[in-house]
Amino acid sequence: MAPGREIFVGDYETGSFSQWDSTQQVGGGSASVVSSPVTQGRYAGRFTLPSSGGRAEVLKGGDGVGRFYEGDERIFTWATMPMADAIGPANSFQNILQWKNEGTGSPPIAFELEGDRYAIKATGTGFKFLGPVEAGTWTSFEVRIRFSSSAAQGFIEVKRDGQLIVPRYSTATLFAGKYNYLKQGYYAGDSSGGGTVYHDGMRVTAP
Repeated sequence: MAPGREIFVGDYETGSFSQWDSTQQVGGGSASVVSSPVTQGRYAGRFTLPSSGGRAEVLKGGDGVGRFYEGDERIFTWATMPMADAIGPANSFQNILQWKNEGTGSPPIAFELEGDRYAIKATGTGFKFLGPVEAGTWTSFEVRIRFSSSAAQGFIEVKRDGQLIVPRYSTATLFAGKYNYLKQGYYAGDSSGGGTVYHDGMRVTAP
Protein backbone atom coordinates (compact mmCIF):
# COMPACT_ATOMS: atom_id res chain seq x y z
CA MET A 1 0.00 0.00 0.00
CA ALA A 2 1.21 3.51 -0.79
CA PRO A 3 2.12 5.56 2.28
CA GLY A 4 0.09 8.56 3.35
CA ARG A 5 -3.38 9.49 4.53
CA GLU A 6 -6.09 7.22 3.22
CA ILE A 7 -8.76 9.09 1.27
CA PHE A 8 -10.86 6.34 -0.29
CA VAL A 9 -11.06 2.55 -0.49
CA GLY A 10 -12.94 1.01 -3.41
CA ASP A 11 -11.78 -2.61 -3.18
CA TYR A 12 -15.25 -4.24 -3.41
CA GLU A 13 -14.77 -5.90 -0.03
CA THR A 14 -18.33 -4.99 0.96
CA GLY A 15 -19.42 -7.59 -1.59
CA SER A 16 -21.20 -4.85 -3.50
CA PHE A 17 -20.61 -1.47 -5.15
CA SER A 18 -21.54 0.38 -1.96
CA GLN A 19 -18.07 1.96 -1.61
CA TRP A 20 -18.66 3.77 -4.90
CA ASP A 21 -21.26 6.43 -5.58
CA SER A 22 -22.90 4.90 -8.63
CA THR A 23 -22.64 2.31 -11.38
CA GLN A 24 -23.01 3.01 -15.10
CA GLN A 25 -24.01 0.18 -17.44
CA VAL A 26 -24.68 1.38 -20.99
CA GLY A 27 -24.94 -0.34 -24.37
CA GLY A 28 -25.09 -3.85 -22.96
CA GLY A 29 -22.22 -3.30 -20.52
CA SER A 30 -22.37 -5.28 -17.28
CA ALA A 31 -20.74 -4.59 -13.90
CA SER A 32 -20.77 -7.05 -10.98
CA VAL A 33 -18.89 -7.98 -7.82
CA VAL A 34 -17.44 -11.49 -7.85
CA SER A 35 -15.67 -13.79 -5.38
CA SER A 36 -13.32 -15.21 -8.04
CA PRO A 37 -10.89 -14.29 -9.42
CA VAL A 38 -9.46 -11.93 -6.79
CA THR A 39 -5.99 -10.72 -5.93
CA GLN A 40 -6.69 -9.42 -2.42
CA GLY A 41 -9.47 -10.00 0.07
CA ARG A 42 -12.62 -11.85 -0.96
CA TYR A 43 -14.09 -9.80 -3.81
CA ALA A 44 -13.23 -8.02 -7.05
CA GLY A 45 -15.12 -6.03 -9.67
CA ARG A 46 -15.99 -7.61 -13.02
CA PHE A 47 -16.72 -5.38 -16.02
CA THR A 48 -17.89 -6.85 -19.33
CA LEU A 49 -18.76 -5.27 -22.67
CA PRO A 50 -20.32 -6.78 -25.80
CA SER A 51 -18.47 -6.76 -29.10
CA SER A 52 -20.18 -3.49 -29.99
CA GLY A 53 -18.54 -1.74 -27.03
CA GLY A 54 -20.33 0.34 -24.41
CA ARG A 55 -19.79 1.29 -20.80
CA ALA A 56 -19.55 -0.63 -17.51
CA GLU A 57 -18.05 1.62 -14.84
CA VAL A 58 -18.26 2.65 -11.22
CA LEU A 59 -17.57 6.21 -10.13
CA LYS A 60 -16.61 8.09 -6.98
CA GLY A 61 -16.98 11.82 -6.62
CA GLY A 62 -20.52 12.67 -5.72
CA ASP A 63 -19.75 13.11 -2.01
CA GLY A 64 -16.53 15.04 -2.62
CA VAL A 65 -14.16 12.28 -1.42
CA GLY A 66 -13.36 11.28 -4.98
CA ARG A 67 -13.03 14.82 -6.29
CA PHE A 68 -9.61 16.26 -7.07
CA TYR A 69 -8.99 19.99 -7.26
CA GLU A 70 -6.17 22.33 -8.23
CA GLY A 71 -3.07 21.52 -6.18
CA ASP A 72 -4.31 18.18 -4.78
CA GLU A 73 -1.79 15.34 -4.86
CA ARG A 74 -3.05 11.76 -4.72
CA ILE A 75 -1.67 8.23 -5.05
CA PHE A 76 -3.90 5.62 -6.68
CA THR A 77 -3.10 1.92 -6.19
CA TRP A 78 -5.06 -0.99 -7.62
CA ALA A 79 -4.75 -4.21 -9.61
CA THR A 80 -6.31 -5.00 -12.96
CA MET A 81 -6.70 -8.14 -15.04
CA PRO A 82 -7.99 -7.95 -18.62
CA MET A 83 -9.00 -11.25 -20.13
CA ALA A 84 -7.83 -12.27 -23.60
CA ASP A 85 -11.11 -11.20 -25.19
CA ALA A 86 -10.50 -7.62 -24.01
CA ILE A 87 -7.28 -7.20 -26.00
CA GLY A 88 -8.49 -5.29 -29.03
CA PRO A 89 -6.72 -3.81 -32.03
CA ALA A 90 -4.25 -0.95 -31.57
CA ASN A 91 -5.87 2.49 -31.77
CA SER A 92 -9.25 1.15 -30.67
CA PHE A 93 -10.72 3.09 -27.77
CA GLN A 94 -10.53 1.03 -24.54
CA ASN A 95 -10.60 2.96 -21.28
CA ILE A 96 -10.30 1.02 -17.99
CA LEU A 97 -9.81 3.88 -15.56
CA GLN A 98 -10.25 7.61 -15.92
CA TRP A 99 -9.82 10.77 -13.93
CA LYS A 100 -12.87 12.37 -15.47
CA ASN A 101 -13.49 16.09 -15.56
CA GLU A 102 -16.79 17.44 -14.34
CA GLY A 103 -19.06 17.95 -17.32
CA THR A 104 -18.88 16.31 -20.72
CA GLY A 105 -16.04 15.41 -23.06
CA SER A 106 -12.90 13.32 -22.93
CA PRO A 107 -11.07 13.24 -19.57
CA PRO A 108 -7.76 15.05 -18.97
CA ILE A 109 -6.23 11.73 -17.80
CA ALA A 110 -7.15 8.19 -18.86
CA PHE A 111 -5.71 4.73 -18.25
CA GLU A 112 -6.23 2.57 -21.32
CA LEU A 113 -5.62 -0.66 -23.15
CA GLU A 114 -3.83 0.36 -26.32
CA GLY A 115 -3.85 -2.88 -28.26
CA ASP A 116 -1.80 -5.34 -26.22
CA ARG A 117 -0.18 -2.61 -24.09
CA TYR A 118 -1.24 -0.59 -21.08
CA ALA A 119 -1.03 3.16 -21.50
CA ILE A 120 -1.76 6.34 -19.59
CA LYS A 121 -2.80 9.38 -21.57
CA ALA A 122 -2.89 13.01 -20.48
CA THR A 123 -4.25 15.88 -22.50
CA GLY A 124 -1.31 17.69 -24.08
CA THR A 125 1.32 14.96 -23.62
CA GLY A 126 -0.37 11.96 -25.22
CA PHE A 127 0.37 8.31 -24.43
CA LYS A 128 2.96 6.91 -22.06
CA PHE A 129 3.15 3.15 -22.57
CA LEU A 130 3.30 0.91 -19.50
CA GLY A 131 4.33 -2.45 -20.87
CA PRO A 132 2.43 -5.46 -22.21
CA VAL A 133 -1.01 -6.59 -21.13
CA GLU A 134 -0.71 -10.08 -19.67
CA ALA A 135 -4.17 -11.50 -20.26
CA GLY A 136 -5.56 -13.45 -17.33
CA THR A 137 -2.84 -12.17 -14.97
CA TRP A 138 -3.25 -9.57 -12.24
CA THR A 139 -1.02 -6.51 -12.66
CA SER A 140 -0.72 -3.89 -9.94
CA PHE A 141 -0.31 -0.18 -10.62
CA GLU A 142 0.49 2.88 -8.57
CA VAL A 143 -0.21 6.23 -10.21
CA ARG A 144 0.80 9.45 -8.46
CA ILE A 145 -0.78 12.64 -9.73
CA ARG A 146 -0.64 16.30 -8.82
CA PHE A 147 -3.80 17.85 -10.18
CA SER A 148 -3.33 21.17 -11.92
CA SER A 149 -4.47 22.92 -15.07
CA SER A 150 -0.89 24.20 -15.37
CA ALA A 151 1.55 21.98 -17.25
CA ALA A 152 4.30 23.39 -15.04
CA GLN A 153 2.53 22.38 -11.80
CA GLY A 154 0.78 19.13 -12.68
CA PHE A 155 2.60 15.80 -12.88
CA ILE A 156 2.13 12.04 -13.27
CA GLU A 157 4.34 9.10 -12.35
CA VAL A 158 3.57 5.38 -12.68
CA LYS A 159 4.78 2.20 -11.02
CA ARG A 160 3.95 -1.28 -12.30
CA ASP A 161 4.25 -4.19 -9.88
CA GLY A 162 6.30 -1.96 -7.60
CA GLN A 163 8.78 -0.83 -10.27
CA LEU A 164 8.94 2.76 -11.50
CA ILE A 165 8.23 2.59 -15.22
CA VAL A 166 7.18 6.18 -15.97
CA PRO A 167 9.28 8.69 -14.02
CA ARG A 168 7.50 11.84 -12.92
CA TYR A 169 6.75 14.13 -15.83
CA SER A 170 5.09 17.51 -16.00
CA THR A 171 1.70 17.83 -17.67
CA ALA A 172 -1.66 19.51 -17.19
CA THR A 173 -3.96 17.11 -15.31
CA LEU A 174 -7.06 19.28 -14.90
CA PHE A 175 -9.15 21.49 -17.12
CA ALA A 176 -9.12 25.08 -15.85
CA GLY A 177 -11.82 25.75 -13.29
CA LYS A 178 -12.97 22.12 -13.09
CA TYR A 179 -12.36 19.19 -10.76
CA ASN A 180 -11.68 15.56 -11.68
CA TYR A 181 -13.36 12.48 -10.24
CA LEU A 182 -12.52 8.78 -10.35
CA LYS A 183 -14.10 6.17 -12.65
CA GLN A 184 -13.07 2.52 -12.91
CA GLY A 185 -14.31 -0.31 -15.09
CA TYR A 186 -14.38 -0.76 -18.86
CA TYR A 187 -15.50 1.78 -21.47
CA ALA A 188 -14.83 1.07 -25.14
CA GLY A 189 -15.81 1.88 -28.69
CA ASP A 190 -17.39 -0.40 -31.23
CA SER A 191 -14.04 -1.35 -32.79
CA SER A 192 -12.66 -2.80 -29.54
CA GLY A 193 -14.37 -6.18 -29.72
CA GLY A 194 -15.55 -5.99 -26.10
CA GLY A 195 -14.52 -8.51 -23.45
CA THR A 196 -14.02 -8.65 -19.68
CA VAL A 197 -11.76 -6.68 -17.33
CA TYR A 198 -11.39 -7.28 -13.58
CA HIS A 199 -10.29 -4.66 -11.01
CA ASP A 200 -9.40 -5.10 -7.35
CA GLY A 201 -7.86 -3.29 -4.40
CA MET A 202 -8.41 0.37 -5.33
CA ARG A 203 -7.03 2.74 -2.69
CA VAL A 204 -6.50 6.48 -2.86
CA THR A 205 -4.09 8.18 -0.48
CA ALA A 206 -2.72 11.65 0.01
CA PRO A 207 1.04 11.93 0.67
